[in-house]
Amino acid sequence: MMSCGTPLGVVKPPRGEPAHPKTFRKGEGMKRWIVFLTGLLLFGCASIEMCEYSTKRLDKLYSQVNALRKENALTKSDLLT
Repeated sequence: MMSCGTPLGVVKPPRGEPAHPKTFRKGEGMKRWIVFLTGLLLFGCASIEMCEYSTKRLDKLYSQVNALRKENALTKSDLLT
């Protein structure tokens, strides 16, 4: 009869201890956060040129939408008359 549990040859760590203990030096986590936030600041922010391009593109799209609304209104008025 087989018992339910750990297979033969497998050693389980005592309960409450990690399987792979990590040794952290003091301040190591802080260094990682500083590197992460610096990278986010440098690469995550849009440049002024990108913002200006987006604004110009949005203005162009709004003008196209307004032109289509006017055309739609003219078409409706032509169909009704």
